[in-house]
Amino acid sequence: MSDNFRSGNSGNFRKEDLRIVKTNKTLVLAMLSLLRRRNFNKITVYDLCGEALVSRTTFYTHFNDKYSLLQHYLEDLEAALMQVPPEARAVAITRYIQTQRSVVSNLLSDANTELRAILTDFLSKLAAAAFPAVPGKAPSSHRDNLSLFCGGGLLNLLLWLVDKNFPMGSETLASYLCEMLQALYRWDDERPGPAAAPTPPERPHPSSDA
Repeated sequence: MSDNFRSGNSGNFRKEDLRIVKTNKTLVLAMLSLLRRRNFNKITVYDLCGEALVSRTTFYTHFNDKYSLLQHYLEDLEAALMQVPPEARAVAITRYIQTQRSVVSNLLSDANTELRAILTDFLSKLAAAAFPAVPGKAPSSHRDNLSLFCGGGLLNLLLWLVDKNFPMGSETLASYLCEMLQALYRWDDERPGPAAAPTPPERPHPSSDA
């Protein structure tokens, strides 16, 4: 046990942890506030610090850049969604999209390569978590590739929804997503494993009379 804990200084660590949590939350809320008003690509670290009323030094103590701040938010969002029962997860996701239209729209508008990669990774994890492999059966070797494919498809669906000003209600969209993803993952669960390589024909032994 360290001297800090022996001397009763563990409270200092808890206070420091609380300060980190509070600062992170303040920066996330600042990012969401800005995203309701402008495109993510047009938001700068200077803007985030001004909105959160923190210094640039404080920002860079916690995050490398605005992309790492976004990833932190998406990780928290993913953890929150994983607390929802699997059968209700799709509705929870689509309701979030509906209630946070401006945030989603400004995230996706003119998304560059780095932002698209972050969002695709996030959506891939959601798809994989929503449809785990059949119990007792080892996941196929291309399960990760299937989840990545689904993540890219979901990203493009979101882009379409933004372009069309969200023409679907959350329940309709959730039903559509579930049917589409279930079909893909069911196909992966039901497909046979790789066929065994054919046994090469046995070569005849040379005759002893030769």
